[in-house]
Amino acid sequence: MDKYFLGFIIVILSITSCQKDKVNLIEENDHLIFGTFYGFCGGEGCIETFKLTETALYEDTKDGYRANDGFSFLKLSNEKYNMVKDIADAIPSALLEEEEKTFGCPDCYDQGGLMIQVLSDGKAKTWYLDRNKMSIPAYLHAISDSIYSKIELINQ
Repeated sequence: MDKYFLGFIIVILSITSCQKDKVNLIEENDHLIFGTFYGFCGGEGCIETFKLTETALYEDTKDGYRANDGFSFLKLSNEKYNMVKDIADAIPSALLEEEEKTFGCPDCYDQGGLMIQVLSDGKAKTWYLDRNKMSIPAYLHAISDSIYSKIELINQ
């Protein structure tokens, strides 16, 4: 009987310990900002930045390169929100444990880059990822692909 109890405790601890790294966008100001940027590019699609909250999706209308000019968000339709609302769940816990940093050399040779910012529990972290997967850790490949595909869905 003691083996079963110990096994039960281990299962419960492993489940609850995995949940602590999940991005929870439940507080009023919590959000996930994600986007792509290309420096030597012309047109609307060169800089695409979105903010996801627990209840809505917003698009940045300023389109500032790497958000250097700040943001000005406009709420998008519920249909678009429903297309991407699960993206916060795809953020790898290993990224959340990282300090703010740049992976690779985003847009250094016109290949573009990706930005991810998480504000949760009053703490913000921002990461920039190279578009070239050979320049970023393997654990970031799936979230990179997911963000690019979600932006394509939003822009259809």
